[in-house]
Formats: sequence, C-alpha cells, structure tokens
Amino acid sequence: RKGLLRASQYGFADVKAGLKVQPGTLFEIGSISKSFVAIAILQLADEGKLDLNKPVKDYLPWLKVESSYAPFTTHHLLSHTAGLSGVPLLMRVATTTLRVGSEPGTRWLYSNIGYVLLGFLLESIEKRPFAEIMRRRVLDRLGMIMSSPVISAAIRDRIAVGYGPLKLDRMFPPH
Repeated sequence: RKGLLRASQYGFADVKAGLKVQPGTLFEIGSISKSFVAIAILQLADEGKLDLNKPVKDYLPWLKVESSYAPFTTHHLLSHTAGLSGVPLLMRVATTTLRVGSEPGTRWLYSNIGYVLLGFLLESIEKRPFAEIMRRRVLDRLGMIMSSPVISAAIRDRIAVGYGPLKLDRMFPPH
C-alpha cells in the first residue's frame, strides 16, 4: 500500500554477450499489444468518438478493400471476424488493397493486419501519432513509465535479445 517494496531482475538481456537484465531492460510483448490497442479503441467508444458498428472505411476513407461482402466494422477488427487474412503483419500492406475472404462476423481468424488498421483508426480519430496515444491512454495510466509504446532505434539498446529453442520441433530443454 505504501509503494514498491522490492524490484529485482534476473536472467540475461543478451545471453551471447553475457549482458544481465537491468531495471531499464525492455522486453518485446508481441501480440499482448493488441490488448492495449483494444483498450484505447474502447475508450474512444466510451467517449462517443467512435461507433464500433460503423464501417471502418467511414473512418479511413483511403483504405482500399476488395470485397463482395458487407463492410467490416471496428467491432469485427477487434474480434478478429472482419474476414481479413491473419497475415501479414507489415503496416505497409494496409496501404495496398486488402481482400476480404469471408462475410464479416461469420468466421474467426486471428488477424494482425486488423490490429494495424485499428492503430490507423486511433491516429485518424485522435489526430496524434500512435505512440503518443498508447502512452497517454494506456501506459501512463498503468504507471508503466519505463515502457515504450513502439520499438524504435532510440530504444534498441535497451531491448533484450530474444532466443528460442535450437530445434523448432522440440520443447525448450528444462536446463
């Protein structure tokens, strides 16, 4: 209740270089960031700035979508039911023509590009950069002052180097 009692770090930020984790070491969170994006989107909806059931193209008129189905909504993007492919993750793909493969709302398919579009939607409504929106709406409110909303060259030296199993078809060795 009176604040932090103890902060500890364990392990290596870079195994090969022998660099230990420090208080300022950052770790990539991958798809957990989708939860942060969803929080910011739902905040906008609560504030009356966004209608979750309105077609996304109403907010992003530049978006090119090839589809024979009804338009997908923010709700569809949030719930991975927009009919978009699960890949690719690259943001530049959002500026090409996207293809909808199924009627929105009828099929669940994990979609990275859907959450990239939600990031563009946040920027369109807030008229600020994505990183600033994430910092103000999520990280600062959670007291995550050492966290970074996006990976950039400025923080690369603070990011732990990821590693995985030597053989992808086997479990990580317990030792």
